[in-house]
Formats: sequence, C-alpha cells, structure tokens
Amino acid sequence: MHRKQSLLIAEALVLAVFLGEGACDSICPNGITYITASSGRLKYPTSGNYGANEIKCWKIEVTDTYQGIRFQYNSYDIESCKDCECDSLKVSNTYNDLDQQLGKTCGRSSYNYLYEYLGHWSDGNFQRVQGSIAYIRFVSDDTEHYKGFSLAFTALSDSGGVKNYLNAPEDETITFDTQKFGSQNYPTNSEEEWYLIVPVGRQVQIDFDTFDLEDSKDCRNDYVELREAISEDSDGEFFEGDTGPILTKRLCGKTKPGSIKSKGSIVWVNFKSDSNSTTVYKGFKASFKAGLY
Repeated sequence: MHRKQSLLIAEALVLAVFLGEGACDSICPNGITYITASSGRLKYPTSGNYGANEIKCWKIEVTDTYQGIRFQYNSYDIESCKDCECDSLKVSNTYNDLDQQLGKTCGRSSYNYLYEYLGHWSDGNFQRVQGSIAYIRFVSDDTEHYKGFSLAFTALSDSGGVKNYLNAPEDETITFDTQKFGSQNYPTNSEEEWYLIVPVGRQVQIDFDTFDLEDSKDCRNDYVELREAISEDSDGEFFEGDTGPILTKRLCGKTKPGSIKSKGSIVWVNFKSDSNSTTVYKGFKASFKAGLY
C-alpha cells in the first residue's frame, strides 16, 4: 500500500471506499474516497510530504438527523501563495463548488500554534459545514511540497433547549430527569439540556434508573444523546456540548442503557421530543457522580 494513502480513523463505523465517481470531470479526476461516520479523523499524507500535481477528494457523510459537521485541524502544513493558487485545501457542502476560488485555504500552522496559542477556545482551527454531507478537496502543484493536513470531524447536534448546570462534588450523587417525570408523561416539542460537572481529574459516571422513550429508526423522533463538553475559553469557564466528542449514539425506546462514563469532567446531555400528540411515554430518570479512571 502506498505510504501516502490517506489514513482514516473513526470513533464510529467508518466506510471508506474509493469510487470512480469523479473520474470523468476535472474537479476530482482520480475519484472520491467516501467516509460514513458520525465522527472520525482524516490525515493526508500519513507520513512524509505530499507529492506533486495531486488532486485528492473525500466525501464525508453523517446521518441526516444531525445539523452539520464540525472540523478541527490538528495539523496544517500546505504551501502558501497568493489566493492559494499553488496548493490548497477546500471544504464545502456542495461538490460543484470544490474547484471555485472562494473558500480555498493554504498556509503553514504548527502544532504548537494550533493547540497552545489558539487553544480549544478559539475558532481559529475550527470549521463548520451545514447539512449532513461535506466534500474535501486537496490540490498541489509541481513546486514546494509539505506535510499536508490532519483533521478530526464530528457531527453537530441540534440544541436550543432549557439549559441546566449540575455539579456533583466528591462522593455525592445528583439526579436529573425529563419534565413531569413521575407524575405525567413527558410533553411534546420538548427540549432540555444538562451539563453534568464533576471535579477536574475525575470522570462523569451516568446511570439511568428508568428509560421510556418513543422508539423510532435512528431515534429520529424522541431521543437522548450524550457528548463530552468542550471548553470555549482559556479559563474553562464557558463550554458547549453540541459539538463535543460523542459518548453514545442517540438513545430511544424502552431498553435502559448501561452505565456511561466520560473521559473528561463535563458531559452534555440533550433530550428532545417531537410534535407527536400521542406521546404516552414516561421519559427518563438518571443520576451521575464523580467516577474514578
């Protein structure tokens, strides 16, 4: 296998297949590599420097229940020139836009710059695409060649419900549940978010006591989802959950999930119900505490 073949690492199921879809046009004459996953990583090339006169294309597709795709660049080393006419990288939700000038990027940013200077609280190394499909196109010319790029992608969730911030100190268990739990079924068109916080250096352990939601394919109707929360500033005082690493796929139905443990100290839980007026489900009741690694 050629050492410059792209490396695809996915936290969920990844289907990476080379197809000749673009073989007859100038945008992607060498075909497209297809990736289907809710999150994953893409690095090109896997080692060394990229070659001369290359055109590489990828299509990333997430389930259409998500609102978009978020990209985070871990390394970015592409020859820089005016209007990125030499080497370039472009991300778009439209295939036919890939060879257009607008949106092309190039330049060189070291690991230390991306992580220590920009940090996780800056949008400098992030990019978002609306919808469930994103196309990526990399182009090089016949002059200077560098190390290329690596990125991580994550499907974006729909958020906007009432926010709750719950803190579990050492040796304390905190409960949370859907609206009206224990007295009524949960309402239609309901949205609610919880940020579950434990001391730094501990992991969040979540246990569901009761779980009773409407079942549907891909949990499109009513669901609960859990993600790691991401710090949005250098002090760690502001964070968001809808773009964080996915802890579980969407949950629905009547099967109670097993214990869920995070890697970090903050977890985002998102509950959403649709407009089905015949909702006859109780919802969920859960608890969390500070767990040990």
